[in-house]
Amino acid sequence: MTALKQSITTAAEGSADSESLNGLIETDADVVSGDSGGPLLNAAGRVIGIDTAASSGTRDVEGYAIPISSALRIADTIEAGTDTADITIGYPAFLGISVAGDTGATSGAVVGSVLSGTPAASTGLAEGDVVTAVDGDPVASATDLTTRLHQEKPGATVTITWTTASGTQHSADVTLVAGPAD
Repeated sequence: MTALKQSITTAAEGSADSESLNGLIETDADVVSGDSGGPLLNAAGRVIGIDTAASSGTRDVEGYAIPISSALRIADTIEAGTDTADITIGYPAFLGISVAGDTGATSGAVVGSVLSGTPAASTGLAEGDVVTAVDGDPVASATDLTTRLHQEKPGATVTITWTTASGTQHSADVTLVAGPAD
């Protein structure tokens, strides 16, 4: 262990957004990609953390772990079946689109693709459209849209407002379905 209560921002990977992590143990142990979820042991062989992230591209590799006390609190919350701002029990609500990364060039969430047979497909949303609001609340970015939809449960009905690539504005009520775990 080299430091306690460290904060990092992870790099975005695939469809996963970057995120800020706080209260971590920093270690010079050889933590590499794929170690996440494994134990961080102290010199006596006791588990003191759960490996979570590692820096890359530097000569001195640093690993980061969630302290075991925090990990146990999270596990207890999950076992109790309690939803929190950070923990979703069950499948998340799903609209059926992928969003293009935040470009800063436009206000809203640019639709990267629409999966057939999903609530989004039934509205006529298409690749290149820009989602601008959910239930009248403005959506400034892909991250805003994702955050907003994570507040909903499958079966909830929301009003999606979007602008097509040709500039026409549309709104539709959609009932979100249970989506893939994210």
